[in-house]
Formats: sequence, structure tokens, C-alpha cells
Amino acid sequence: MGALDEELRAEMRAKQAQVKERMNSGTFTSQWALGGKNAVVASGASVIVRLMPHWAFGAEAMVAGADGKRVKNPAYKVRRSYVSAFEHWWETADKKYQREWCPKTLDPAADCPICKAVVAMSASSSDEDKKFAKRVQAKEIFIYNAVVGSPRKVGADGKADIRIISCGGTVYNGIVDVMAGPEDAPQFGRGNIMDPRDGFDLVFNRPAAKSAGERWTVGCAPQPSPLYEPDQRAAFAGWAERMLDLDKMLKDEMKSASALFKSFMGRDPKPGEVEGVVSAPPPQTTSGRAPINPSEEEDDDLGPGRGVTQDDDQQGESEPDSPDDVFLPPPAAASRERKAPPVSVPSGLARAPRR
Repeated sequence: MGALDEELRAEMRAKQAQVKERMNSGTFTSQWALGGKNAVVASGASVIVRLMPHWAFGAEAMVAGADGKRVKNPAYKVRRSYVSAFEHWWETADKKYQREWCPKTLDPAADCPICKAVVAMSASSSDEDKKFAKRVQAKEIFIYNAVVGSPRKVGADGKADIRIISCGGTVYNGIVDVMAGPEDAPQFGRGNIMDPRDGFDLVFNRPAAKSAGERWTVGCAPQPSPLYEPDQRAAFAGWAERMLDLDKMLKDEMKSASALFKSFMGRDPKPGEVEGVVSAPPPQTTSGRAPINPSEEEDDDLGPGRGVTQDDDQQGESEPDSPDDVFLPPPAAASRERKAPPVSVPSGLARAPRR
């Protein structure tokens, strides 16, 4: 038997880890999970996060200069760099957590069999059904492209590990407060923290497991910094083209009403059933449901079922002269103290209702 090349072995293991993560999370998109077995941050700990600009940044913010190299486009207007979406989470018969996008993410008038089941269970005389309905109901999240760590985490291919990161209203409101400043003190806003050259690193602080009343908090670095430092130049080559188109991701991963019915109910819908009212709880959840932990219900930044401790069995298994160097500070300026830029909040930025 021939020996397996060590470099090939490492590459295969890295790919295997990605496949396992995607299989367990119910998505084909790699993400920095805030909860679950592959969480990027442990309970009671914190993680450095750098949110990235809009995924069309490379095409819109850069133009060809007189020498043919890319330069900043002076006409570029900053756009919000996230999408909001609604997701459903529930526990399956084998005690795994399943997530599906709600069709109302793309069309508020769309039919969603899971939303219809939630309405039916909410009207049930069973307290268990009502609690389950609350847990399964669609919840809004906010999705960004991001890198984490300082220095930034790098994949097995040597490239910067750019993934999506999803957060609930608490973290999103914290991000808005950093950018726009508190509602009663806007002068403290940091502006466009996603700027590749003069943006800001954030720190997401996760509450300790089962800590009553504690919630996620968002902190901001005291000084701006580039997206990456010079020693990670090669890892970030072409980064602007490697960000995920978040609008396209949602469209590609959105299931039809019939597919959602089967995912939730465990069977194909009968004729006319998708269009009608789903009047019964899904078969795989009618018995043996795990009791709902109140702390899970409160943690909208982990999602239903993701607020438990990491030991629980739950969702989530996880060149020289580069044209991107235009975003690095000049060498002479890199060592000087860098002050926060004027406030410039991207259009379309809105605060999520506090829950």
C-alpha cells in the first residue's frame, strides 16, 4: 500500500471538516457559527470579528487607473454589507437541530408551510405545542461576510478564511451602535467599520452558559486598522472577489414550499396540502421533545436550540504587488497613531427592534 502524501492528507482532512460542518448545519455555505459544536467562540469567551464590505466591492469600488492597476473609485457609494433573513429551527426525531430559510425572507406574501404549522400549534390546547410553536417560529437574523481572529484565520489552502457570520438582533443592534453611535450620543459613532483600509475590528462577547439575564455584547477596537496586515498580504490576494454574494446565497438555498413541508413534516405533502393550513405538528416532534430551556429562548443570537452548552449534541458540527494592497496603509503611516475617521454610515442601515 502506497503512503499518502502528508500535504494531500491535510487537504483532504480540511475538506472533510468542511463537508461535515455543512452536513450538520443543513447548509452548503461555510460559516462562523456563534453556537454549536463548531462555535467560533466558547461560552463566556469573546472573538475578534472583522466584518467585510459589500460583496460587490471589488467590482464597484475599484476601477482601472492610468497605469492599468486598480485604484479606488471616487464615485463608489458605500452600501450596507449584510442581508436580513428569517429562519426556522426545530429538533428532529434523532435529537438534531434542523434549520430552514423561511420563504418570507424573499417575498413577504410567500406560502410557508412551517409558518402555517406554527399558527396551528399556537392555537392548540397543548402547552407543549404552544412552546414548540414559539421555538419554531421564524426569527430574523443578519448575515455578513467576515474574517475572524488577529491575525486572521487562514484556511488549509493558505487563503484568508472568509465565511458568513449570522447574528440576531442583540449583536446587530450592537454593531449599529458602534457604527452610528448610541441613539443619545451619535458623536461617538465609528462610521463605516467595514472599510478595508480604515475600518475597525469588533469583539463579540458571548455570555456564559445558563447565565441569567446576560446577553451578547459588541465592543470596538480603539483605533482603525486595515483588513489585513502586510504579513498576510498573500493570504488576502483577491479577497474582494472571494466574498459571498449574500443575496444569491439566499436565493440558491431557499427551498420550495413542498420541499419545506417534507423537511418539517417528514413526508411529502398530499395534493392541496401545501396551499392549505398545516393543522398538525410534524410527526417527528409529537413525542420525546426535549424540555425547552428558558435561557435558550432568550438568546436570539444563537437561535432556538443553539443556546445550550457546547457539550450538548446539537446543530453545527465548522503575491507580491497584489492589487488589493491599495487598501493597506503606506509603510510610513503604518506606525503612526491612526485616528478614527469621520462618521459615515452606509445607506439602508437600520436598527433591529430590541427584543
